[in-house]
Amino acid sequence: MFRNFPVAVAMFDTDNDGDLDCLTTVRSNFDEEGHKATYTWLLPGVNGHERRNVTFDLREGPSPDKTVFTPEDGDGSEQIANFIYSDNEHCTVLEIPYKNVQECILWMNPKDLKAVPQHCLDYYEDNCDMQNPAYDEESCGPLISNL
Repeated sequence: MFRNFPVAVAMFDTDNDGDLDCLTTVRSNFDEEGHKATYTWLLPGVNGHERRNVTFDLREGPSPDKTVFTPEDGDGSEQIANFIYSDNEHCTVLEIPYKNVQECILWMNPKDLKAVPQHCLDYYEDNCDMQNPAYDEESCGPLISNL
């Protein structure tokens, strides 16, 4: 899974507070043999939210759809993220605890933002409680143009 997404953009999340608007993630380390990766969430601070980066160290979890991670800004304890779906090319639906809330995020390959495959939307809608846009071209396009 980690191999196929060096960069991704959050298309939808499940809360309505706007803290994940225009969220992108960039892989900075990848160890295929060790089944580990490091990703950094780039939170641009739109709509009055704080601009910040959050780094996650991920490793293989107890099953193929689970990954264990330790967020850099946490208390050092390991947490579990659930890969609900991935087509390994266009999108991934990920359920992950963030700021004491279980987030469900539709991560997209940046090249697919203007034409999101229907199967990606379907898996997100079928598995996540709410659908709040985290990305729109007008607000986020200029912020992710260098990905």
